[in-house]
Amino acid sequence: MYQKIDTVTANGTFTIFVYSTNSDSAYWQVHFSDVGANHGDYIQDINSANGRVFKWVAPISGVPQGNYAPVTLLVTPKKQQMVTAGGEYRIDRHNTIGVEGAVSNNDINLFSKIDKKNDAGYAAKVVYKNVMPLSTDTSAGWNLTSIVNYEYTGRNFKPIERYRNVEFERDWNLGTSNIYNDENLGMLQTTLQKTGIGSFTYQFKTYNKGDAFKGLMNSESSRLQFGKFILISDASYLTTKGLTQNTAFLRHTTEFSRPIWKLRVGVKENSEDNRFRSKLSDTLGYGSYSFNEFSGFINTLDSSKARGSLSYKKRIDRIASKNAFEKSTEADELTLTTDFSSNPDNTIRTTTTYRALKVADTTRTTIEPAKTLLNRIDHYINLFKGVITASTYYEIGTGQERKQEYYYLQVPAGQGVYAYLADYNNNGVKDLDEFAPAAFASDAEYIRVYIATNEYITTRSNQFNEVLTITPAGRQSSSQGKTKFIHRFTDQLSVRLDKKTQGESLLSSLNPFNLSVEDSTLLSANTSFRNTVFFNRMNSVYGLDFTIQDIRNKNFLSNGFETRISRTRTLNTRWNMNRLFLLSVQYENGEKTNSSEFFSTRDYHLFSNAAEPKLTFQPGTVFRLALSYRYSDKRNSIGNNGEHAFINKFNLESKYTTVTAGSITAKISYVNVKYNTGDSNFLAYEMLEGFKAGENFVWDLAIQRNIGSYMQLSLNYEGRKLQDNGVIHTGGVQFRAFF
Repeated sequence: MYQKIDTVTANGTFTIFVYSTNSDSAYWQVHFSDVGANHGDYIQDINSANGRVFKWVAPISGVPQGNYAPVTLLVTPKKQQMVTAGGEYRIDRHNTIGVEGAVSNNDINLFSKIDKKNDAGYAAKVVYKNVMPLSTDTSAGWNLTSIVNYEYTGRNFKPIERYRNVEFERDWNLGTSNIYNDENLGMLQTTLQKTGIGSFTYQFKTYNKGDAFKGLMNSESSRLQFGKFILISDASYLTTKGLTQNTAFLRHTTEFSRPIWKLRVGVKENSEDNRFRSKLSDTLGYGSYSFNEFSGFINTLDSSKARGSLSYKKRIDRIASKNAFEKSTEADELTLTTDFSSNPDNTIRTTTTYRALKVADTTRTTIEPAKTLLNRIDHYINLFKGVITASTYYEIGTGQERKQEYYYLQVPAGQGVYAYLADYNNNGVKDLDEFAPAAFASDAEYIRVYIATNEYITTRSNQFNEVLTITPAGRQSSSQGKTKFIHRFTDQLSVRLDKKTQGESLLSSLNPFNLSVEDSTLLSANTSFRNTVFFNRMNSVYGLDFTIQDIRNKNFLSNGFETRISRTRTLNTRWNMNRLFLLSVQYENGEKTNSSEFFSTRDYHLFSNAAEPKLTFQPGTVFRLALSYRYSDKRNSIGNNGEHAFINKFNLESKYTTVTAGSITAKISYVNVKYNTGDSNFLAYEMLEGFKAGENFVWDLAIQRNIGSYMQLSLNYEGRKLQDNGVIHTGGVQFRAFF
């Protein structure tokens, strides 16, 4: 909410909106729109409120200094329709004519009854094609194909979907200009071709939009083969005349190659020269550019088992300087790709690109010299008949990263992820630090929505994924004899490293394991390390597994860094005492850290220990009853309060299942919590898992019913009674149909 006030500056008096939490004056709910730089009087302000906050900045010499304004574009109800009809007539075996027409209706405001004359639009297309054999051998001789094409598009015609190629505006130097006029597009094309030699195509095009735009284009396209040599060429020259400027656009691409042994060797050239000239002066205008690319390549033929490609490219870019082009940047690029996948037990694919950019004149461009390395490796290996399997993925790169901000959006209860805790600072506003991951499904009323800002930073990215599984038994079956002791073990390692840095050297950025979250150059890091050792994994009587897990996240937001670290060590054991009873015990030792540059109230460093024995009674496949007890001990090492929590949780759950009818699941929990400080803050919500100090009760019931073979009905009920709080009931119903 905003307060509306008058403010006096050297340039006069202005009526502005000021963000406020004072209910006596904050009466205005204002929506701001991005209107472009120096077109608005507001900028985005950094604030802890759940949502974007904007503040007014005074104009200088009458020029606005912001890019937001308190305006909203009203969206009207619209209707768009289109009808097309076409046909083709084969005059004889050499000549064909095709016709297509379209009518569109574009009503941009169904509420309005005025200005409807321009809603209807028309378009038409005529194509004539002639195929003329130039020799008696029509299959292997020369053939001449000619096409005449004419398109008319009325100024009011509005197609529902784009029907022209995505490069149409660039091909004709239209840019972002929106000329409202009838369009006439004509084309004459002739193609000379012969099997075994190739083809040559020439095109002449004209494109007019009234007197506002007139363009002429000549182009050629060649695909020729001389023995083992292959020539591919595309070139075009465009001239346009407009009301304020004329343009000339020349571009061409040529590739020349031939096979040598099991390789193909070739060279390629690509150039563009685009000149915009104002009718009032003869100097090159804004948008003019020129570049040349020269490259050479060596690649394997398609029939090779191992495929690869090596190429080198030099590119020179030029910018306009009065009436000529001057060199601005020069880039050298080397690319190597490989593919070794003939052996399914050992495959590897790589792509590596190194680019060095030099700046010829720093006064003519804002681009900075840079060395860029892009690399990607995919590797899979299977050793010793399945004893060791590994999948590796590694990628590095350089690019632009947007700063992000977020807010919490309210959704129907139970469909979100986060819960709003309380107004801890009593300011009447839902601040960002008053939300947390929901401990109960009924409180999950919010999702976190990220918004990319217009601020960019140059980053180096590095991704590394590894999944390594060691199975001493390999592909052997236990039926082949007595199981060896070493064959009872299985180890699975999963590593995921994903980081983005700023200002890091190229050599240092190659190391995916340099992930210190305290490093000032680290912008974001999402890492996961998990290793599990299994013993008797497939044994039906007893077994155990030990897991070490380390998860770290660091994100660079518009209001600073947020860092989270979670480390756990978990031991699980199971013992089928007999056909009726199963005993399992879980022990967990953990450490969790959270730090925020903007919200200091969310900082904590927790140490925890937890143990949970569980006894399951299952007399058959229909009914199951389980009794468990979980003890947790948590303490916080940050701050002077010495927060310490003890949680005792008793669970009784049962499940009744039939294959045809469905299932019924019920669970009730008694939770006794001891906490040495107040429990009305974010840290308490995290440590106490959403419960309150004292006695807490949680229960739920889920009924799933199969209706026939293709439908399913689910009823869900959840209740809880926390210390000093009333009972909360939550229910839901869901119906599914399978097609």
